[in-house]
Amino acid sequence: MNIVHFGGAQGVGKTTVLRYLRQDLGERADIELLFSSKELGTLATKAYGKGLKALDSTETRQVQNLFMSDIRGLPYSTILLDSHYVSVTQGKVVALTPDEHVQAFNCHIVLEANPYTILGRRINDDRTKRVLDLPSIAGEIYEERNEAFRLAKQSGARIYIINAEGQVAKIAEAIKSILRNEFDI
Repeated sequence: MNIVHFGGAQGVGKTTVLRYLRQDLGERADIELLFSSKELGTLATKAYGKGLKALDSTETRQVQNLFMSDIRGLPYSTILLDSHYVSVTQGKVVALTPDEHVQAFNCHIVLEANPYTILGRRINDDRTKRVLDLPSIAGEIYEERNEAFRLAKQSGARIYIINAEGQVAKIAEAIKSILRNEFDI
């Protein structure tokens, strides 16, 4: 099984691009797109009766372990995982991938955009309350990339940085090219 970890700052366009890519790939039975925040939230509620953000660090780790166990049990040859590498809250950076799960990822793809672009997307996105100051956004971009490189180096997996400034179709095409080269998709 191949697990491709997609990261990037909130508002960079990961979910939009991956939904487009999933539609573009068609209903292939061998590929699954997972949204880690949704999946982790569901598992947290099921296991502890509360949301992911309400868990303590031990509970969070247990939910992450359940999630990775569930992923490994899926019948797909390739999992595209929409996720984040870090959480940045009030200047504090927390790595989100436990070291014991680093080897599970075959490839890391980080979507990046100019902080001004991300700010504009966050202003127009009403899904969640997000940080709207440029220095914090720039820091988040830096920390996402930094953690992705650390994980790739630790596991020996390849890492790709994709400019997410353009049209969704072109960004998806760049990702498809990577998937073809890496996994013959």
